This record gives sequence, C-alpha cells and structure tokens, in this order.
Amino acid sequence: LQQGRELKLSSEALLLQAAELKNSVEQQTHLVGVGREQIFAQSEAFRQAQRRYEQGMNARFIFTPGAYIVSSSQVTNSFEVSNVGADAFDVMLLSGVKEISFHKELDVIKAGQTVIIKIMFDLFDQDCLGTLYCFYKTRDGRKISFDMNLYLSAETHRISITPEVKVEDL
Repeated sequence: LQQGRELKLSSEALLLQAAELKNSVEQQTHLVGVGREQIFAQSEAFRQAQRRYEQGMNARFIFTPGAYIVSSSQVTNSFEVSNVGADAFDVMLLSGVKEISFHKELDVIKAGQTVIIKIMFDLFDQDCLGTLYCFYKTRDGRKISFDMNLYLSAETHRISITPEVKVEDL
C-alpha cells in the first residue's frame, strides 16, 4: 500500500516536471520568436538606413532644353544638365537613337552644378523615339545607370529628354 502511494507521488512529481518542462519549452519558443522579430526589425532598419545613405550619395540630373540652331543639313540642340543631388563622377551620356551619334563624357558634375551639352545631328524627316543612356559613379564608388527617353521631332528639329516612365511607376 505504501509502495503504491510512493509510486503515485512519484508519478505526480513526474507529471509536474513534464508540465514544467512543457512550459519551459513554450517560453523558449516564444523567446526565439521575439528574437527573430527583433532581428528582422533591425535588418529592415539597417536596409532603410542603407537606402537613405545611397540615395543621399546619388546624383539627380535634370535636363532642360536650351537654344537650337538649324542649318541647311545639320541641327544643334543645347541642353542644360543640372545636378540637384550629390557629386557624380565619370559621367557618360550615350544616345540610343541611330539618327544621333552622341557620346559625352565628363569627369565630374558637382552637386548644384549645371553643364551645357550640345547635341549635333543631321536633318531627318521622321520623328524618332529612343533612349539616352546615363552612367556615373558615386563618391563611394558605386556605379549607377539610368535611362531617359530621347525624342526627336522632325517638324521642329528639337530634342526632348524626359524621364523614362515604367509600368510599376504608374
């Protein structure tokens, strides 16, 4: 009878230990979940800080049309390229339109600086739409590229350079 009581007490103690172990496992699982959430939040904060840093190091170019001259066989369009972002190094602008053979390289366009670029091409009889490829390096050495729409009007012989509109931007 006494052994039965001791066995019963021992069984109850084991059940209590099992319940305590189960609670401990649940707490550990909860702590691991909280730790994962903290790591995810810290990683996201780091990514956002890195994006802000990179955006702060990026140049931002604005293309403004200037004067243009039409001769008997050629057209010259002038553009102001203003950098309203950070300094841009090893800048290269390249035409993706076969009617315009344009390639311009600049060592640097500093923040707040405006440069004048002249684009010369032969007269043409049809409107053309293509791409102006733009490349530069940031102060921290990252290579950046972006595209602009390059439109040539056969009627006015003017070039317009506008940001490329992407479906995801709409």
